[in-house]
Amino acid sequence: MISKLCNGLISFCLILILTQSTLQAQNWEIGLSRLDITPTEPLRLSGYGNRSEPHEGIDTPLNVRCMAMRNTGQGGENQGKIHILLSVDTIGFPAVFTNEILKLVQNKHGISREHFVICCTHSHTTPHIPRGLVNLFSTPVSKQQNEKLIAYTNSISKQCVAAVDQAIKELKPARIFNAIGEVTFADNRRVIKDGTWQGFGINPAGKVDHTLPVLKITGPDGKILRGILFNYACHCTTYGGDYNRVNGDWAGYASREIEKEHQGIVALCTIGCGADQNPPRDSKKANELC
Repeated sequence: MISKLCNGLISFCLILILTQSTLQAQNWEIGLSRLDITPTEPLRLSGYGNRSEPHEGIDTPLNVRCMAMRNTGQGGENQGKIHILLSVDTIGFPAVFTNEILKLVQNKHGISREHFVICCTHSHTTPHIPRGLVNLFSTPVSKQQNEKLIAYTNSISKQCVAAVDQAIKELKPARIFNAIGEVTFADNRRVIKDGTWQGFGINPAGKVDHTLPVLKITGPDGKILRGILFNYACHCTTYGGDYNRVNGDWAGYASREIEKEHQGIVALCTIGCGADQNPPRDSKKANELC
Protein backbone atom coordinates (compact mmCIF):
# COMPACT_ATOMS: atom_id res chain seq x y z
CA MET A 1 0.00 0.00 0.00
CA ILE A 2 2.75 2.45 0.92
CA SER A 3 4.42 2.21 -2.49
CA LYS A 4 1.11 2.99 -4.21
CA LEU A 5 0.57 6.02 -1.99
CA CYS A 6 3.98 7.45 -2.75
CA ASN A 7 4.10 6.83 -6.50
CA GLY A 8 2.52 10.13 -7.51
CA LEU A 9 4.47 12.10 -4.93
CA ILE A 10 7.80 10.54 -5.85
CA SER A 11 7.11 10.80 -9.59
CA PHE A 12 6.49 14.52 -9.37
CA CYS A 13 9.63 15.09 -7.30
CA LEU A 14 11.68 13.13 -9.83
CA ILE A 15 10.12 15.03 -12.76
CA LEU A 16 11.13 18.27 -11.06
CA ILE A 17 14.68 16.99 -10.80
CA LEU A 18 14.81 16.61 -14.57
CA THR A 19 12.98 19.77 -15.61
CA GLN A 20 13.05 23.51 -15.06
CA SER A 21 10.82 24.96 -12.38
CA THR A 22 8.89 28.17 -11.91
CA LEU A 23 11.51 30.08 -9.94
CA GLN A 24 15.27 29.97 -9.58
CA ALA A 25 16.99 31.55 -6.59
CA GLN A 26 20.70 32.27 -6.41
CA ASN A 27 22.97 33.87 -3.80
CA TRP A 28 22.46 31.02 -1.36
CA GLU A 29 24.66 28.55 0.44
CA ILE A 30 22.99 25.26 1.35
CA GLY A 31 24.18 22.42 3.57
CA LEU A 32 22.39 19.09 3.93
CA SER A 33 22.71 16.12 6.27
CA ARG A 34 20.98 12.88 7.27
CA LEU A 35 21.56 10.87 10.46
CA ASP A 36 20.00 7.68 11.84
CA ILE A 37 17.61 7.71 14.82
CA THR A 38 16.32 4.12 14.55
CA PRO A 39 15.78 2.64 18.04
CA THR A 40 18.26 -0.06 19.01
CA GLU A 41 15.95 -1.83 21.47
CA PRO A 42 12.18 -2.44 21.70
CA LEU A 43 10.22 0.65 22.76
CA ARG A 44 6.57 1.63 23.15
CA LEU A 45 5.33 3.25 19.94
CA SER A 46 3.26 6.42 19.95
CA GLY A 47 0.19 7.56 18.06
CA TYR A 48 -2.45 5.12 19.38
CA GLY A 49 -3.61 4.51 22.91
CA ASN A 50 -4.30 0.79 22.64
CA ARG A 51 -0.71 -0.43 22.18
CA SER A 52 0.52 -1.97 25.41
CA GLU A 53 3.81 -3.68 24.48
CA PRO A 54 7.18 -2.54 23.01
CA HIS A 55 7.54 -2.68 19.24
CA GLU A 56 7.88 -6.10 17.62
CA GLY A 57 10.34 -5.26 14.86
CA ILE A 58 11.66 -2.63 12.45
CA ASP A 59 10.38 -2.20 8.89
CA THR A 60 12.35 0.91 7.95
CA PRO A 61 15.08 3.03 9.51
CA LEU A 62 14.18 6.39 11.04
CA ASN A 63 16.17 9.53 10.29
CA VAL A 64 16.68 13.16 11.13
CA ARG A 65 17.42 15.26 8.05
CA CYS A 66 18.68 18.83 8.11
CA MET A 67 18.92 21.70 5.65
CA ALA A 68 21.03 24.73 6.57
CA MET A 69 20.59 27.88 4.46
CA ARG A 70 22.61 31.10 4.33
CA ASN A 71 21.77 34.08 2.14
CA THR A 72 24.93 35.51 0.58
CA GLY A 73 23.21 38.24 -1.46
CA GLN A 74 23.72 41.93 -1.00
CA GLY A 75 21.87 43.82 1.74
CA GLY A 76 18.93 42.84 3.92
CA GLU A 77 18.80 42.05 7.62
CA ASN A 78 19.08 38.30 7.02
CA GLN A 79 22.20 38.44 4.87
CA GLY A 80 24.80 36.02 6.20
CA LYS A 81 22.50 34.52 8.83
CA ILE A 82 22.00 30.76 8.95
CA HIS A 83 18.51 29.28 8.79
CA ILE A 84 17.90 25.69 9.94
CA LEU A 85 15.13 23.25 8.99
CA LEU A 86 15.06 19.79 10.60
CA SER A 87 12.78 17.00 9.36
CA VAL A 88 12.48 14.21 11.94
CA ASP A 89 10.86 10.77 11.53
CA THR A 90 8.93 10.90 14.80
CA ILE A 91 5.44 11.36 16.20
CA GLY A 92 6.18 14.94 17.32
CA PHE A 93 8.11 16.97 19.87
CA PRO A 94 6.63 18.84 22.84
CA ALA A 95 7.63 22.51 22.89
CA VAL A 96 9.92 22.03 25.87
CA PHE A 97 11.97 19.44 23.95
CA THR A 98 12.19 21.61 20.84
CA ASN A 99 13.44 24.46 23.02
CA GLU A 100 16.08 22.22 24.59
CA ILE A 101 17.42 21.31 21.14
CA LEU A 102 17.29 24.96 20.08
CA LYS A 103 19.31 26.01 23.14
CA LEU A 104 22.02 23.48 22.32
CA VAL A 105 22.13 24.73 18.73
CA GLN A 106 22.18 28.36 19.86
CA ASN A 107 25.10 27.71 22.22
CA LYS A 108 27.14 26.25 19.34
CA HIS A 109 26.04 28.36 16.39
CA GLY A 110 24.18 31.44 17.68
CA ILE A 111 21.08 30.71 15.56
CA SER A 112 17.97 32.67 16.59
CA ARG A 113 14.55 31.11 17.25
CA GLU A 114 12.96 32.66 14.15
CA HIS A 115 15.61 30.97 12.00
CA PHE A 116 15.12 27.49 13.47
CA VAL A 117 12.32 25.06 12.54
CA ILE A 118 11.73 21.41 13.48
CA CYS A 119 9.23 19.52 11.32
CA CYS A 120 8.14 16.10 12.61
CA THR A 121 6.61 13.67 10.13
CA HIS A 122 4.06 12.58 12.76
CA SER A 123 4.39 8.90 11.95
CA HIS A 124 2.20 6.81 14.25
CA THR A 125 4.67 3.92 14.09
CA THR A 126 7.62 5.63 15.82
CA PRO A 127 8.69 5.59 19.49
CA HIS A 128 6.80 7.55 22.10
CA ILE A 129 8.45 10.82 23.17
CA PRO A 130 8.15 11.39 26.96
CA ARG A 131 6.72 14.75 28.10
CA GLY A 132 4.45 14.74 25.05
CA LEU A 133 1.05 12.99 24.79
CA VAL A 134 1.33 12.09 28.47
CA ASN A 135 -2.25 10.78 28.66
CA LEU A 136 -2.10 8.72 25.45
CA PHE A 137 -1.88 5.12 26.63
CA SER A 138 -4.67 3.08 28.15
CA THR A 139 -1.93 0.84 29.62
CA PRO A 140 0.55 3.12 31.44
CA VAL A 141 4.22 3.04 30.49
CA SER A 142 6.27 1.11 33.06
CA LYS A 143 9.16 2.76 34.88
CA GLN A 144 11.67 0.61 33.02
CA GLN A 145 10.14 1.40 29.63
CA ASN A 146 9.95 5.10 30.47
CA GLU A 147 13.66 5.13 31.28
CA LYS A 148 14.36 3.55 27.89
CA LEU A 149 12.14 6.10 26.16
CA ILE A 150 13.93 8.95 27.93
CA ALA A 151 17.29 7.54 26.82
CA TYR A 152 16.01 7.28 23.24
CA THR A 153 14.68 10.84 23.34
CA ASN A 154 18.05 12.09 24.60
CA SER A 155 19.74 10.29 21.71
CA ILE A 156 17.40 12.05 19.25
CA SER A 157 18.41 15.39 20.76
CA LYS A 158 22.09 14.60 20.21
CA GLN A 159 21.44 13.45 16.64
CA CYS A 160 19.44 16.60 15.85
CA VAL A 161 22.29 18.80 17.04
CA ALA A 162 24.83 16.65 15.17
CA ALA A 163 22.72 16.94 12.00
CA VAL A 164 22.76 20.74 12.34
CA ASP A 165 26.52 20.67 12.89
CA GLN A 166 27.03 18.56 9.78
CA ALA A 167 24.70 20.62 7.58
CA ILE A 168 26.43 23.87 8.59
CA LYS A 169 29.80 22.29 7.88
CA GLU A 170 28.49 21.35 4.40
CA LEU A 171 27.33 24.90 3.51
CA LYS A 172 28.36 25.66 -0.07
CA PRO A 173 27.05 27.76 -3.00
CA ALA A 174 23.74 26.48 -4.35
CA ARG A 175 20.74 27.30 -6.47
CA ILE A 176 17.14 26.73 -5.38
CA PHE A 177 14.34 25.81 -7.81
CA ASN A 178 10.69 25.54 -6.83
CA ALA A 179 7.50 24.13 -8.33
CA ILE A 180 4.06 23.02 -7.18
CA GLY A 181 2.55 19.69 -8.20
CA GLU A 182 -0.39 17.62 -7.05
CA VAL A 183 -0.93 14.21 -5.45
CA THR A 184 -4.34 12.99 -4.39
CA PHE A 185 -4.10 10.11 -1.93
CA ALA A 186 -5.18 12.09 1.16
CA ASP A 187 -8.84 12.04 2.25
CA ASN A 188 -10.57 14.32 4.72
CA ARG A 189 -11.00 12.22 7.85
CA ARG A 190 -13.57 14.20 9.85
CA VAL A 191 -17.12 12.95 9.30
CA ILE A 192 -19.63 15.80 9.79
CA LYS A 193 -23.41 15.44 9.97
CA ASP A 194 -25.75 18.39 10.50
CA GLY A 195 -22.75 20.52 11.42
CA THR A 196 -21.57 18.13 14.16
CA TRP A 197 -18.48 15.95 14.14
CA GLN A 198 -19.47 12.27 14.15
CA GLY A 199 -16.04 10.64 14.32
CA PHE A 200 -13.16 9.65 12.08
CA GLY A 201 -13.73 8.13 8.65
CA ILE A 202 -13.79 9.43 5.08
CA ASN A 203 -15.60 12.67 4.30
CA PRO A 204 -15.74 13.09 0.49
CA ALA A 205 -17.08 16.63 0.90
CA GLY A 206 -14.42 17.66 3.39
CA LYS A 207 -11.57 20.01 2.59
CA VAL A 208 -8.21 18.62 1.50
CA ASP A 209 -4.99 20.18 0.26
CA HIS A 210 -3.54 18.10 -2.56
CA THR A 211 -0.84 20.59 -3.54
CA LEU A 212 2.75 19.39 -3.43
CA PRO A 213 5.23 22.27 -3.11
CA VAL A 214 8.79 21.17 -3.87
CA LEU A 215 12.20 22.82 -3.60
CA LYS A 216 15.10 21.43 -5.59
CA ILE A 217 18.63 22.25 -4.40
CA THR A 218 21.49 22.01 -6.86
CA GLY A 219 25.05 23.12 -7.19
CA PRO A 220 25.68 26.66 -8.52
CA ASP A 221 25.55 25.38 -12.11
CA GLY A 222 21.93 24.30 -11.63
CA LYS A 223 22.74 20.76 -12.80
CA ILE A 224 24.16 18.70 -9.95
CA LEU A 225 21.33 17.66 -7.64
CA ARG A 226 22.00 17.92 -3.91
CA GLY A 227 18.63 17.83 -2.20
CA ILE A 228 14.83 17.92 -2.34
CA LEU A 229 12.36 19.45 0.12
CA PHE A 230 8.70 18.48 -0.36
CA ASN A 231 5.49 19.13 1.55
CA TYR A 232 2.17 17.27 1.58
CA ALA A 233 -0.70 17.82 4.01
CA CYS A 234 -1.51 14.35 5.33
CA HIS A 235 -1.25 12.28 8.50
CA CYS A 236 1.23 9.42 8.64
CA THR A 237 -1.44 6.94 9.75
CA THR A 238 -1.32 4.30 7.03
CA TYR A 239 -0.94 1.73 9.82
CA GLY A 240 -3.43 1.44 12.66
CA GLY A 241 -2.97 0.79 16.34
CA ASP A 242 -2.90 -2.97 15.77
CA TYR A 243 0.42 -2.57 13.92
CA ASN A 244 3.34 -2.56 16.35
CA ARG A 245 6.45 -2.24 14.18
CA VAL A 246 8.75 0.76 13.63
CA ASN A 247 7.92 2.34 10.28
CA GLY A 248 8.42 5.80 8.77
CA ASP A 249 5.03 5.59 7.00
CA TRP A 250 4.49 7.37 3.65
CA ALA A 251 6.76 10.31 4.52
CA GLY A 252 9.66 8.04 5.40
CA TYR A 253 9.18 5.81 2.36
CA ALA A 254 8.96 8.79 0.00
CA SER A 255 12.19 10.34 1.30
CA ARG A 256 14.04 7.03 1.14
CA GLU A 257 12.86 6.20 -2.39
CA ILE A 258 13.87 9.63 -3.73
CA GLU A 259 17.28 9.27 -2.08
CA LYS A 260 17.61 5.77 -3.51
CA GLU A 261 16.91 7.04 -7.03
CA HIS A 262 19.56 9.74 -6.67
CA GLN A 263 22.41 8.49 -4.50
CA GLY A 264 24.03 11.12 -2.30
CA ILE A 265 21.12 13.56 -2.06
CA VAL A 266 19.00 14.35 1.01
CA ALA A 267 15.19 14.42 0.65
CA LEU A 268 13.35 16.22 3.46
CA CYS A 269 9.61 15.83 4.01
CA THR A 270 7.30 18.20 5.86
CA ILE A 271 3.64 17.24 6.30
CA GLY A 272 2.03 20.67 6.32
CA CYS A 273 -1.42 21.25 7.82
CA GLY A 274 -2.46 17.61 7.64
CA ALA A 275 -4.58 17.25 10.80
CA ASP A 276 -7.78 16.75 8.79
CA GLN A 277 -6.29 14.33 6.24
CA ASN A 278 -5.56 10.59 6.38
CA PRO A 279 -3.89 8.34 3.83
CA PRO A 280 -5.98 5.37 2.60
CA ARG A 281 -6.73 3.01 5.46
CA ASP A 282 -9.55 0.99 7.03
CA SER A 283 -12.12 3.64 8.00
CA LYS A 284 -13.68 1.40 10.67
CA LYS A 285 -10.34 0.97 12.38
CA ALA A 286 -9.74 4.69 12.05
CA ASN A 287 -12.87 5.32 14.10
CA GLU A 288 -11.82 2.79 16.72
CA LEU A 289 -8.14 3.64 17.04
CA CYS A 290 -7.49 7.31 16.27
